[in-house]
Amino acid sequence: MTDLKAFLRILTINSGSSSLKVGLYTRDQTECLVFSANLERIGCPDRRIQVKDAQGVPVFDQSVLLPDHTTALKVWLDWLQSNNPDLMALVSN
Repeated sequence: MTDLKAFLRILTINSGSSSLKVGLYTRDQTECLVFSANLERIGCPDRRIQVKDAQGVPVFDQSVLLPDHTTALKVWLDWLQSNNPDLMALVSN
């Protein structure tokens, strides 16, 4: 695997009234998607998070408590930390 510390990391966030769409990219010569996530129906009873890898394959899909957008972003960052701590350390630096 390529040393991710050599790349710039880009975190994109698109916030809607009841959703959060996020993407994590690395950038060397071009931008490369690492993960994307949709956190849907924030504040509603039937809310979920779905995370996809760079190929668009779902790697996580679960109903979670999302009372507000702040919690939704924390859920995404917590997922990233627990599933790829090296990437998370790079995002937080």
